[in-house]
Amino acid sequence: MELFDKQKDKNTLHNSENDTNAIHEQQRIIEEQKITNDQLLYANNQLTAKNQDLQKSVQQLESFSSIASHDLKEPLRKIMLFSNLVVEAEKNNISETSSKYMERIIVSANRLQQLIEDLIDYSRIGSEKIKFAKTDLNKPIKKAIGELKEAIEEKKAVVAVDESMPNLPVLTSQMTQLFVNIIGNAIKYGKKDETPQIKISAAIATAEELQPFPVDAAAVYYKIALSDNGIGFSNDFKDSIFEAFKRLHGKDEYAGTGIGLAICKKIAANHNGFITADSTIGKGSTFLLYLPEKQTQS
Repeated sequence: MELFDKQKDKNTLHNSENDTNAIHEQQRIIEEQKITNDQLLYANNQLTAKNQDLQKSVQQLESFSSIASHDLKEPLRKIMLFSNLVVEAEKNNISETSSKYMERIIVSANRLQQLIEDLIDYSRIGSEKIKFAKTDLNKPIKKAIGELKEAIEEKKAVVAVDESMPNLPVLTSQMTQLFVNIIGNAIKYGKKDETPQIKISAAIATAEELQPFPVDAAAVYYKIALSDNGIGFSNDFKDSIFEAFKRLHGKDEYAGTGIGLAICKKIAANHNGFITADSTIGKGSTFLLYLPEKQTQS
């Protein structure tokens, strides 16, 4: 009987320890859940705050676009108009020095006008409503070539486009802008003693080619390559050239605002895609645009 009581006490103690351990384990789980919930709440609050900041930024960009489109462009237009009128009206009376000053005013005004236009384009990308449409990429490429007709004819440039361009979900207007910028650069930065040769091709990107990018392993991407035989640039700048206002040449040497490739990068990102470049000084450049076969938004 005494042995039974001792065993009973031992079992009771063991059960009590088990109950205590179970209670401690439950308390630990509750504490962990509380910490997790607190972390989730904090993360959610942070995300909400960032979304609010993003909405404010979009509103500011839209406000900037409106101001730039009207309040900045109108006085600039008048500066250019009256400067040209002065040059024309006083061409027989104005001194050579004054004539050069007026030419500088007109050139600077034109440059500022282009800068405003580029800034407007840059600010609008991403703020407009996205509605992708399955499009034969030959369509925006042909539009881009049409917009660059004068530059192509002036430089006698040759633009060769593969027949097998894919049909992809894109915003045609933005994709046209991208091709205008890259083909235009290929013409602008062509060698003085060679006819600009631009080749555009497309193929399904390999897993190895997509490795540097954060893409789903099951996703299918197309690689659109735009190659030229221009002056090229050092690959040390292959990332920084896509930054706004990044220029590898002086503004007096080559015209431009330094925003064109930043616009291309923003357009690629807007399509859940990527853009990179590979170049050799004196041997030309290749710009690689990666676009998904399917979009999550439509």
